[in-house]
Parts: sequence; structure tokens; C-alpha cells
Amino acid sequence: MRAGLPIRALLLTVALGLCLPGCGTCNLPPQLASISPTNVIAGSGQFVLTLYGNHFVRGALVSFNGVVFPTTFVNSRQLSVLIPVSEVASSGTIVVFVFNPPGSTTSVFGFNGTIGCGGDSNALLFTVKP
Repeated sequence: MRAGLPIRALLLTVALGLCLPGCGTCNLPPQLASISPTNVIAGSGQFVLTLYGNHFVRGALVSFNGVVFPTTFVNSRQLSVLIPVSEVASSGTIVVFVFNPPGSTTSVFGFNGTIGCGGDSNALLFTVKP
């Protein structure tokens, strides 16, 4: 028996070295820095919420009050979403965050290259005033 890595581990090491730089993508978790507006008056009508931060990708989703809404990708630092009046009908504090999908998967000898990719941003609070 020869010393060294088993053949499967050696093949995996070579394949990952050749493939990972160009195979698939890994979307980083988004970072939410601010939102605008930060508050509205209860029942005041629908509005566009703009989110600012880093690492936003096409396909990112915005969660507002636990509901995910269709999201417009502006660029990697800005998203926008139309919030209906039903979500701000009564006063309170609402949690807002962004979710990035993991990206395209890379599978090399059973290794899934998207492990740890994508995910939720930090949360910011939105206020609905009485």
C-alpha cells in the first residue's frame, strides 16, 4: 500500500482546484445598511420601500412583516419593493430583511459547492405610526 491520499480524495482535490474558480457561483449573504422610508402612518397607503446595503443579487427577496414580496433589483447595493396598504394598516414595529438565493450549484464527487452561500441579511426595523 502506498502512502498518501486515497485516490478519491486526490481526485476531489484536483477537481476542486480546477473547478471552483469557474464552476457555479456562490452568492454572499446580503448586508442591509438602511431602508427608506423608515416609517409611515398607519393606513396611509401603499408605498415603495428602498433598501440599501451590499451583496444584493438578482433574485433577492425582501421580507416585510414576515411576508415576501416581489422585489426589484436595482443594483448590488439597492433593492426596491412595493408595500401594499394592507401591511401597514395598524401601528407597530415591522422586521425587514433581505434573502439572497444560494446561486448555481457545483457538484464535484458529491461535494455541493453552495454550502454556506446566500442566506438572510441582518434585520432592520420599520415603524408604522398610529
